[in-house]
Amino acid sequence: MSDTTFSSGRVAEASAQDRMRGRVGETLLTNGLVAPELVATPGSTQRLLVVNACTSRYLDLSVAGQEMRLHGVDSGVFSPPLTRQRVVLAPGNRADLEIQVPGRRTGVTARAYPRGAAGMGMMGSDSFDGQDAPVLTLRPGGREVSGTTPSTQAGRPHPAPRDLRGARVDRTRTLTFTMGMGGMGGMQFLIDGRAFDADRVDQRVELGTVEEWTIRNATMMDHPFHLHVWPMQVVDGTDAARERVDVRDVVDVPAGGQVVVRIAFARHAGATVYHCHILDHEDLGMMGVVVVR
Repeated sequence: MSDTTFSSGRVAEASAQDRMRGRVGETLLTNGLVAPELVATPGSTQRLLVVNACTSRYLDLSVAGQEMRLHGVDSGVFSPPLTRQRVVLAPGNRADLEIQVPGRRTGVTARAYPRGAAGMGMMGSDSFDGQDAPVLTLRPGGREVSGTTPSTQAGRPHPAPRDLRGARVDRTRTLTFTMGMGGMGGMQFLIDGRAFDADRVDQRVELGTVEEWTIRNATMMDHPFHLHVWPMQVVDGTDAARERVDVRDVVDVPAGGQVVVRIAFARHAGATVYHCHILDHEDLGMMGVVVVR
């Protein structure tokens, strides 16, 4: 799923204010189409693998009046699946969803999601969250199926992820999201008070260690944190962190809040990056370099 804004038949240019807020496109696309139809037998179950490829939009997904089964998010697997009325995906998140096709046309919707407020010199102080948008239309077709059992995880390998809650932590670090004024009156998005510099190493990590990172957000808007290469296990900062193994590639850090993750740097020595997955904020400086040796 992706979004964009069109102007006179072309993709619209993003203003400086759009980029500071994190642009949300007026048109939401699912596989390149606006609210495409999924025609399936009523009563059958359908497995949807959803990727949030939007620049900044959070996808607050729901199916009118019914529950979904969530098999996993990003690198994580939930066994048994979780039952949810809504599933929120930050930019960069992926979800493995199962839904049952009702007996009438039903929409899958991305609700407007409040992800913060303007501040630090931006025009206004209102919250911004985009608009409700249709994602998919479920259209029943064919003979109704009765007594359908939800699908299992058979046929797809799902090794149990390593639980790092009881692991020895070799080092702790704290990373803080902030904002500041840049040159020519523009806004910079910073991590630990610094804008991205490809020639600077921000974190040096020893291969084979487990680290605990506290990601703090000192701004007025949410920032989804993404670490390339190594999945993160959320251990504090969300309601479910202590209840189950929750492994993510992108972790949402709410405005004024923090999330604690543990990372097993078990392989893949080398250099890569971590960044805010609101890609406008990444481009405005909210990224750092990590080197594992």
